[in-house]
Amino acid sequence: MADEQPVPPTSGAVVGRCAALLGALGASVAAWEAAAFLRGRRSVDERWYRTVAQAADRVEDLGSTRWVEITPLVEWAAEREDLLTEAGVSYYVRTEERSILFDMGDNAACRFPSPLATNAALLDVPLQQVDAVFISHAHSDHLGGMEGEKQRRILLTDGGVHLARSVPAYCPVPLSGTGVTPVVCDQPRVIGPGLASTGAIPRYLFPEGELLEHGLVVRVEGHGLVLISGCGHPGLDRFLLRCEQVFGGPFGAFVGGLHLPVKDSRAKRYGVPLQRLLCTGKPPWLLPSELDAARAATELQSRQVPVVALSPHDSCDWTLDYFHRLFGEGFHRLTVGRTLRIGSV
Repeated sequence: MADEQPVPPTSGAVVGRCAALLGALGASVAAWEAAAFLRGRRSVDERWYRTVAQAADRVEDLGSTRWVEITPLVEWAAEREDLLTEAGVSYYVRTEERSILFDMGDNAACRFPSPLATNAALLDVPLQQVDAVFISHAHSDHLGGMEGEKQRRILLTDGGVHLARSVPAYCPVPLSGTGVTPVVCDQPRVIGPGLASTGAIPRYLFPEGELLEHGLVVRVEGHGLVLISGCGHPGLDRFLLRCEQVFGGPFGAFVGGLHLPVKDSRAKRYGVPLQRLLCTGKPPWLLPSELDAARAATELQSRQVPVVALSPHDSCDWTLDYFHRLFGEGFHRLTVGRTLRIGSV
């Protein structure tokens, strides 16, 4: 009797085995990523809570201003059809003694001049005369583009924004930039009469790891602290607690981003809702929820913050409508060309 020959596996069996191996490999990688994320988040959170327990020194010489105006130059929506929009942030912040360019937008379409430069010209905003630049954090939609994030550089002249003189650029991490002198605000810092940085506040994000972000604080006479946020990645609770510890209260307004894409994402790639998956402070299998929005709103309500002006660049319409219902006439949706004023001229 002839020896029996082994039966070669069919193509279907081979595909099945490969799929099983790839599935096992994918599961292993996912488990490793999950463990790494949880370790990193725990380490950053522990460091933050130690900082809170030590209580940063109180700033007694902040001073105040009679009023502040915030004019969005880059945002998701605009007041007029001729103004450009995108999922990025740039605000022109003006007080009675200072003017600050807060963030640079994204310029994802690589326009020249950039949406920031174009909108500033259309709105007659004298960017060349600003006293300072303030970068909330080192993401592309705040640095002026992806090249800025890759190179850790503030993209001013690249988009057609030219300053009349070199001015300080207050940043939470070391950055470079033409026409500015970067100043790292790792700790709370007074930057002008009634103006301050919260100092860098940490949060561990997926997939990049630790991110540092700071907010701009303005003390307005008769109103209290106005906190201006780029994305609020560290969490509203951390920003408000830092302000209370360092600058006292009360709060007159919260203005800016909270990164609460509860139902949808402004930024998408091939249909993937990037803002819901990335940079939320959660692992990607836990999406931003209605509970997250409720927690943020409670932080503001518990402090009786009368004015809440949210950025739509990183929060969905559901979130904006939810805050509108809660805060009523005190709620504002930030749009390019609509100036928010707090205090009296």
